[in-house]
Amino acid sequence: MATATSPDRPHGWPALAEMGFRFTGEHDRFRRELRSWLGEHVPREPPPADPDERFAWGRAWQRELAEAGWAGIAWPEAYGGRGADALQQFIYYEELAWAGAPELVNTPGLLLAGPTLMVHGTEELKRRLLPRILTAQDIWCQGFSEPGSGSDLASVKTRAVDDGAGSWVIDGEKVWTTHAHWARYCFVLARTADPAGERRYDGLSLIICELAQPGVVITRLPQPTGDPEFAQVFFAGATAPWTRSSATRTTAGRCR
Repeated sequence: MATATSPDRPHGWPALAEMGFRFTGEHDRFRRELRSWLGEHVPREPPPADPDERFAWGRAWQRELAEAGWAGIAWPEAYGGRGADALQQFIYYEELAWAGAPELVNTPGLLLAGPTLMVHGTEELKRRLLPRILTAQDIWCQGFSEPGSGSDLASVKTRAVDDGAGSWVIDGEKVWTTHAHWARYCFVLARTADPAGERRYDGLSLIICELAQPGVVITRLPQPTGDPEFAQVFFAGATAPWTRSSATRTTAGRCR
């Protein structure tokens, strides 16, 4: 069994061996296959200077990765991934960095929305949404942080109310929402019922909201560097179907 060192190239992480991790021959084969593919496909031209063109360039790169089976590698094979273990995922990101590959643009979808859908989504949602996450055809953003709610998610003020006709009506505000202005979907953390006593996290639901609708306004928040990846998202009567939430009829209730 090989020690935790990269074949042909030391990776500078001897702590892996100290923690008992070991690369097997299968890990080495995985690394060589990935390294070979990246050597032939990583774009060598500089990315476009315009932010929108640069994002589109990044989407094309993720699509190329997905078509070769190199996006969402930790996803089960049934959903288009490789079922990669923890060390294969380590190898993956290490080799991407060594190769100078562009970052994947749909990380919220790959790491958060996709795995959540696999566990909690309906078969129809999984069939329709998961392939488009892998290829970056649909960009996702994470609607958690608010102006008054950062790490304390139980304090979110965004509300979603059942309209009695199969939809949620969402009102609230999210901030520092990465890639919202390029996203089709936001997975919005909203309060669908008041908390029960001291159980502050009760009554919170995750709702998939399409952003291209009249009840959503998105404002870009440039960083001091000029990078426009952040945005502020305002929900004012935005709607989302009941079937696209983690709430159930038995857990949802009224919000004040």
